[in-house]
Amino acid sequence: MTADALATAFMVMGLEEAEKFCKADPNIDAYFIYSGKDGKFETYFTEGIKKYIKEIK
Repeated sequence: MTADALATAFMVMGLEEAEKFCKADPNIDAYFIYSGKDGKFETYFTEGIKKYIKEIK
């Protein structure tokens, strides 16, 4: 339920505010996929999410 509430809040806040929110609380791990200014997909993730990401070689 918490993840669903945060996801909804982040959509309402927008990317910039959602990033600030995540940076302010080290207990939140987040991975955002969004469309950049040129229309290409970009990502943002918190430090805590790195433990869940496996590098692809």
